[in-house]
Amino acid sequence: MEERRAHKRYSVDNMSVRGNILAVSEIEILNISLSGMAIRCDKRIDLNREYTLNLGYEGKIITIRGRVVWSMITGSRLNLLGETIPIYTAGMEFVDVMSEKMSELLDFIESHKIKGDKRLSGVRFKIKSPEAARLDYPYSYKVKKISLSGMLIETDRSFDIGEKFPVELFLVEKRFHCLGRVASCSKVPMESPPRFDIGIAFLDVSDEDKAILQGFIDTLTD
Repeated sequence: MEERRAHKRYSVDNMSVRGNILAVSEIEILNISLSGMAIRCDKRIDLNREYTLNLGYEGKIITIRGRVVWSMITGSRLNLLGETIPIYTAGMEFVDVMSEKMSELLDFIESHKIKGDKRLSGVRFKIKSPEAARLDYPYSYKVKKISLSGMLIETDRSFDIGEKFPVELFLVEKRFHCLGRVASCSKVPMESPPRFDIGIAFLDVSDEDKAILQGFIDTLTD
């Protein structure tokens, strides 16, 4: 069957074209103190890695950096492909809580706490669910094919079809940015640890980024 695409795809598998998916994941806060928190999330949380935490509070967002000091798989769920996705529980230590941020964090805890529990590190509180609690982190990927409307990438984790997130792509000396939508997801055969081929459709591309992408594709057709 003839392949029908809006734009021709070009193979860049041997060019080491790479980028980042700027993923955002909803988290459940299990408990929190002024020095750190325990969270639950259905995305992998890597030990010793730093992540950005965004906590919704009274119409504003408190942004805090946290480093993972422990992480373990504590459950699972099925994604849209019917695959088993692990649920992670992790402890994070705050790394950039300055005086102003400390005051905001204290107000957040006071307004959401349920009860306290004495710990060696101080008082850690269980809290009510905030307006929003998200974890931001980049996932790196390798580009296999690319066109003006999307790309096929390879990465070490699966994504749900229909998921949307910001993507950045490193093209020679320039960066391409846009919103990406997962159009397909399949496991790469015979790969261990598992790798996944992800089809990404480009959305909301600015005129500047269109020019950057077109300039790169022009080099592939020379």
